[in-house]
Amino acid sequence: RSNELSGLIPSSVGNLSLLTEISLYENHFNGPLPSELGLLTSLARLNLNDCNFTGSIPPELMTLPLLQLLYLQENSLTGTMPEISALSNLEGINLRKNHLSGSIPGGIRQLSLLTELILSENELTSSIPQLSELTDLQNLNLRHNKLSGPIPSGISFCTLLVELEVRENQLSSSLPSEIVLLSNLRVLSARENQ
Repeated sequence: RSNELSGLIPSSVGNLSLLTEISLYENHFNGPLPSELGLLTSLARLNLNDCNFTGSIPPELMTLPLLQLLYLQENSLTGTMPEISALSNLEGINLRKNHLSGSIPGGIRQLSLLTELILSENELTSSIPQLSELTDLQNLNLRHNKLSGPIPSGISFCTLLVELEVRENQLSSSLPSEIVLLSNLRVLSARENQ
């Protein structure tokens, strides 16, 4: 990490079948993420933030059975978020500061171990999906997107939530009254909406 590595990640990385962690953040790669990363079925942690990657997120990444942490923030990734529901062991996902568009996949609500969901500073549209099944969620950051509609009332089931940031969107309606049930909440930011 934090070196001056550049160029492409070779597709042959998919041959390293025993890898459990890849941490190459803060380097100067270019080009897309290789779809062959999806062959690394032992991978638990993938940290490729701030590496200048472009293109879309390979859907193959969303099939890794043991993946716990997926950090791809501060790249130049485009396109939509692939369906994510197969990542049943995922605890943290950070896709902040890319150029992702489209909606947040509804299957995200099936990730019952998720504690951290950070999708801020993208171009995501549509509404916030129902998150009532994410009872371990502690950090939800969706700020600076183009999300519309209300904050779902089911957020009240996320009783471990400490940070809720939804500012700088196009959300409408008022805060759900159920938000008072979030007794662990320390940060609530919803300014600059409609």
